Amino acid sequence: MKIEETLSNRDKNLVTILPGVELLQAVKILADNNIGALPVVTEDGALIGIVSERDIINCISKYGGDFASVVAADIMTRSVVTCNLGDNLTDVMGLMNEHAIRHMPVMEDGHATTMISSRDGMNALLDESIEHRRTLAVAYELVR
Repeated sequence: MKIEETLSNRDKNLVTILPGVELLQAVKILADNNIGALPVVTEDGALIGIVSERDIINCISKYGGDFASVVAADIMTRSVVTCNLGDNLTDVMGLMNEHAIRHMPVMEDGHATTMISSRDGMNALLDESIEHRRTLAVAYELVR
């Protein structure tokens, strides 16, 4: 199964932030959109980092209560692991596991257009597994 199939119903209006966005604003954007990570992009949309819930927790641990001046560029993960629409879901899930990440930007024409989460991947693989089971059950009934 390809990433494109996994995310076929996904809206491609990816929520992103600029590197100068303050930490508290990033937290509000995460909460308002019920998401766990924000790609950080330049003014022209180039992906330069990602801010995840884990990055925010690490920031709070590092700065204590004094994080009013912290911006996304200060805490973002700079080496972002990405995938493409044509990538195999199993391979992408393996990368997520290898890098201990739960959210991965999906690239299209050099820009992040959506995200895939480990939950998206698990749900798609579970659905595929259920469908395989149904097919096998039908095949078994036909040859019985």
